[in-house]
Amino acid sequence: METARLLAVPVLGGLVLGLGAWLVAKFRPKGIIDPVEANALYGGRMSLRDSVIVAVQTVWSNGIGGSVGLEAGYAQLGAGLASWGGAKLRLRRSDLRLLVGCGAAAAIGGAFSAPLCGVFYGVELILANYSLATLPFIIIAALAGTLVTGQLHAGSAR
Repeated sequence: METARLLAVPVLGGLVLGLGAWLVAKFRPKGIIDPVEANALYGGRMSLRDSVIVAVQTVWSNGIGGSVGLEAGYAQLGAGLASWGGAKLRLRRSDLRLLVGCGAAAAIGGAFSAPLCGVFYGVELILANYSLATLPFIIIAALAGTLVTGQLHAGSAR
């Protein structure tokens, strides 16, 4: 009985994940834009709905034993929230791109308690360039993400 349950979780979970991905593809045929693509091609514009879909798919996949890395969901959601907020503020293209990099850096730094990792992720993968004008913002975002999640974890441990 225990073996059947151990096999059922990844099999049934994978079926649900596959069905969900099929439904997303059917009703949103244009595809989901990741933060790297958003900054390279669309000036930092991303869909918050698509970012939430990727985050949910990532969490679901990990929950059923899939080997998908959590960093994709974290970075997608952090960058998606940043893009959504920047679009609401009607930021210029270059500022929106920077904000997307900051959102991803904060999410990665906070998720892994590794602000330096968040900085490199935001600069190398999302912005794809090193600039003295943008580096301080990425550093501050990664540190802020790490500090905020640290405070949230400290509050829940009591």
